[in-house]
Amino acid sequence: AKGALAQAIETGATFAEYKKSMSGFLEAEGILSANPFHLEICFKNATLGSFQHGRLRQLTTPTMLKARPAWIYKTAGDSRVREAHRLLAGQVRLATDPFWENHFPPGGHACRCTVEAMSLSEAEETGFSKGPAPAEFDEGWAGTPQRWLEGLD
Repeated sequence: AKGALAQAIETGATFAEYKKSMSGFLEAEGILSANPFHLEICFKNATLGSFQHGRLRQLTTPTMLKARPAWIYKTAGDSRVREAHRLLAGQVRLATDPFWENHFPPGGHACRCTVEAMSLSEAEETGFSKGPAPAEFDEGWAGTPQRWLEGLD
């Protein structure tokens, strides 16, 4: 299951394609009949988390940090955004701000939030956020994708 998930992420497979590739195993193990939504949330968490890990790697390259040293927290902007994530939307802080140690998405199951890089002039124009975070992530989700994946290949 883990290998199939890694392959789905690598190839950009949809959930339906992943589920189809796993159908024999899932039926034999009784996974789909026990909780049909469990597989989907695991798939979403893995793919969205993988995306954010890649995003963090892009944002922290020396070239990017030099050109765009500030980051802004963004949500999907629709009615499904959790209240805590909505409160974090628009937070503008330097990439080196300790805020990002506990507020880099994903911040909960199926979190669709992201972080975008900004130049210093863009960040100053938007306005830097100050003080403590206006909200916290869902329990157990604080940290960065990089921290979650330390030691993994």
